[in-house]
Amino acid sequence: MAIVGMEGFDYFQTSAIDLQINDHINYSMQQPFLNTARIHDTGQRFGTGKYLGLYQNLNDFIINTSGTTITSTVYVSFAFKTSINLLYSTDFLIIYNQAVSGAHVFFRINPGGTITAWSGSSGALGQSTQNINLDTWYWVEAKVVVNNGAGTINLKVDGVDFLNLSGKITQSGASSQIGAIGLGGGPGRCFYDDLVWQDATGDYLGDSTIDTLLPVGNSSITWDYTGGATNYDCVNDIGPDVTIDSQYVYTSVNESDYYTYGTIPTDSAVDALCITYR
Repeated sequence: MAIVGMEGFDYFQTSAIDLQINDHINYSMQQPFLNTARIHDTGQRFGTGKYLGLYQNLNDFIINTSGTTITSTVYVSFAFKTSINLLYSTDFLIIYNQAVSGAHVFFRINPGGTITAWSGSSGALGQSTQNINLDTWYWVEAKVVVNNGAGTINLKVDGVDFLNLSGKITQSGASSQIGAIGLGGGPGRCFYDDLVWQDATGDYLGDSTIDTLLPVGNSSITWDYTGGATNYDCVNDIGPDVTIDSQYVYTSVNESDYYTYGTIPTDSAVDALCITYR
């Protein structure tokens, strides 16, 4: 499989996400409801870590994929729950077109908890017979192949096939290129964690989690530091300061800093490692 990127949200500050989003080159939020997107640290899936909450229509958390190996096929996996009510329709996963000006395909939770896949150009493509419940964490996996007549859509929830569609118009516009992946908010309130996206060589992961490891000590250090007690203390931020560079390590020559990290559970099978740096 080819995992292109992942996001566990654990290193974000618990608060409104606006300034923190601006600090990531491939993340963005759809205006004008920026301040209603928040990072939470209670009610987690496994009792630890953090997760993303979106509360308004068009309140999309967008991962721009143009320039990566993702072309016309994408796998998207994430933990998901919705709360408050299911009286309204809510678009919770959007596969954007090349220009990120509209959707190739989007997935909508309907009143009652069924899920419909929609084409951005030709309307509803299919609806599940199964439904999801309120205030329940689910593991969601979608595979979308964008095509102007031979497109396919597969959606699994906790390993169960909710949608299995083929021969569909899943392309919006002249190009089948996927420009971005969006997680949506709405009246039902949507919550996300452990997000993974893969290219056409990917596969279904099965229920997974992302463990964020930060430096917990120095191993071998040669860089200088400022603003902290020691080197690793300057680069282990939870909720990094996005307005001023007050703590950092630095060097003007070819030197290396090595740090020690925490551990993951010994029974874990590791699918991928993603390095996040600023």
